[in-house]
Amino acid sequence: MINAFLKPKHLFCLLALATVIALPSAAAPDLDAPDFKKLKADYERIYSAYPEKRKSFLDKMLGDYLDSSRSRYESEKAASNLKGMGVAKIAVEKLEQARAELIEKGDFEIPENVHSALQEFFAEVEKSRDELLKNIEERKERLRRRTFIRFADLYRKADPSASDESIIAEFEDWIAPSESVEKKEDTEKKEAEKDLPRISASELGLNLFSKEYSELKKAFSTNISRLDQLRRKALDKLLGQEIEKAEDWYSEQKRVRNIKGMAIAGKAVSLLEQTRDHLAEKGELQLPDKEEQREEIQEFLDEFRARMQAGMKPYTDKGSFIRDEGLKRFKQIAEQQVPGIDPASLETIYQDWLADKYKQVQPTEVATTGGGSNAGSQAGPSTADRLFFAQTGSSDDWFTVGSWRGESKSMDIFSIPIYAGRDRRGTQMNIQTGLPSTWTYKHEKELDELKFYAFRLKKIKGDKPVDVVAWPSQRNDWALEVRTGRQAGEYGFEIQAGRTVGPGGLSQARERFDIAVVTRPAGARVYVDGERKYQPGTESLTPMKIRLESGSYDIKLDKEDCLPKLIEGFRAGPGARIEAELKHESDLPGQRMAFSSAKTWKRTKIKVETGDKIWVVAEGEWTAGSKGEAVGPAGYSRAEYPHYYSGADLRKFKEANYGALLMKVGEEYYGAPAEVENKRAIAVNDRVGVTANTWGELWFDVNETEDGDERRNNRGALKLKVVVMPGGKVPQN
Repeated sequence: MINAFLKPKHLFCLLALATVIALPSAAAPDLDAPDFKKLKADYERIYSAYPEKRKSFLDKMLGDYLDSSRSRYESEKAASNLKGMGVAKIAVEKLEQARAELIEKGDFEIPENVHSALQEFFAEVEKSRDELLKNIEERKERLRRRTFIRFADLYRKADPSASDESIIAEFEDWIAPSESVEKKEDTEKKEAEKDLPRISASELGLNLFSKEYSELKKAFSTNISRLDQLRRKALDKLLGQEIEKAEDWYSEQKRVRNIKGMAIAGKAVSLLEQTRDHLAEKGELQLPDKEEQREEIQEFLDEFRARMQAGMKPYTDKGSFIRDEGLKRFKQIAEQQVPGIDPASLETIYQDWLADKYKQVQPTEVATTGGGSNAGSQAGPSTADRLFFAQTGSSDDWFTVGSWRGESKSMDIFSIPIYAGRDRRGTQMNIQTGLPSTWTYKHEKELDELKFYAFRLKKIKGDKPVDVVAWPSQRNDWALEVRTGRQAGEYGFEIQAGRTVGPGGLSQARERFDIAVVTRPAGARVYVDGERKYQPGTESLTPMKIRLESGSYDIKLDKEDCLPKLIEGFRAGPGARIEAELKHESDLPGQRMAFSSAKTWKRTKIKVETGDKIWVVAEGEWTAGSKGEAVGPAGYSRAEYPHYYSGADLRKFKEANYGALLMKVGEEYYGAPAEVENKRAIAVNDRVGVTANTWGELWFDVNETEDGDERRNNRGALKLKVVVMPGGKVPQN
């Protein structure tokens, strides 16, 4: 009787009923009795609140990610990192769209095809959403379990002899109306979608067998086929790794002579080998039904499924990207064939076209006038084409990004941040004439850094054209750099952008790799082509992983108090990683000297200016006072040398230990008042780095009164190294 109900959702029922002692039969309980009605009302009150709770929890989650993205934008803005600002701004926009979608529909989709710098971020958002929804479902299940326990208790009181099966069945029927509304809405939605009328391509006047569509289908099939090959190869590798784990499991059981464990591990090896054979033969992964296996094998298969899901996600995402890009190109071709066509009506046709539901027939009714895809294809460049004097590629959907105009006094180079998304103006001195050149940029439409663009420059009547020095890219912070001519005059142009497409119309995407970055010491920030890289959920400091597309990059590693490390031309590819030793700023060459504890405010003749960064490294031992105990630059601590603090306080600088090395930056003369000296003093210990807040000469002393009788017994000297970095700037390493 129990075995018939071994379903997860009913396990709690059986546990609750297992301890009930059968009593003599009684009349069936009245489920409309007040106790049952109150129980149902309590359940419905709590259950009905979950949709709003779900929406509220999701909204709070999105709000938290929005706050962090806005903070990141402000941080990048403070650092004048245009690329980082652009990425953060895109994250904010995508999250705001998701929040609006949540308010309107009660749910939201995780953005796809996002910038590589945001893929891990939105993967973290998706993970948080899934965990939140799982938590809500667990709450609903706990509510159901508690309600059942109370229901069974009431039912047993009325009918002590009722069987487990009858109570479960009665509970399911009794509670079903309370849970049916949500299920009914889902069913009605699916039925409505299923009953939507399907419009054929011929009804819309489309020729799905044109040259453009044939090239698109060929490119799509090639990309999907290649992706499937890569997916199968990755699956085969995953299975190989799992088989090795299962074999290790078997070997371990054999080593400890566990016959039962050997049998279970051997079964796991056999199941995985059968799965691998099926993959090689059919091209599909067909895992055994875990419910039919022993508990140990179920757990083993569950772990493999989790690893497989994570390993296959990049291929699933890439497949979605290929399909979405194909749909965009499909719509573009359709709009060329039939101007004004409704793009929403094309998605079903696109899916049928991919599934080869359209058969080749001789088209006789397709319109060929008014914007047909082949119209004018043999003609030379149009008048409009001759208006563009610089261009990076072709596109079918050009739009104006903005316009730039400048009055140049002579040849000059201007940098225009077209990804910044706002109007700009500027003035710069022309180095040849010494006169100011002015310019203005009027922004019209923002660019999406997640997309591939071609650019072209259109003439403005009456303005002179320019030469392009560099098109927007990561290497120039996504700015357009142009050069004016030698003659003074007014220059100007309109900037247009268009989505770029590859063979057959599909955007070209490069393979991505996870690159491990390790530094010694750890804790460095990582910049790729000037853009800070982040690892969601961490401080984004080394050691960390960054995701890069295949290609060449300039990597900068930056840690506080260390010399920045610049790795030029790093190649991202399989197995690539970054390891670097970071030198401390105090390792730079500096001036060396010795300083005795018998001296008083020794001058060094080292001049510093306000804002200079000073590193002092001290080594060795000396003594202060009459006891002759040797100590390092940190002086005598209260814990180890309490006898130096039991009598009169002989320190001149109260914030440091007695006998410690002191440093100050002061005026270039002797005899400054003691209270002035002491306020400027800094304890060095063995190493200290400070930024000078005044100008003058560098001085050193021991933290002891200047009374000659006290210093008479001082012995020894410290070796000092002083490094001064003007303006606090450090060289690239």
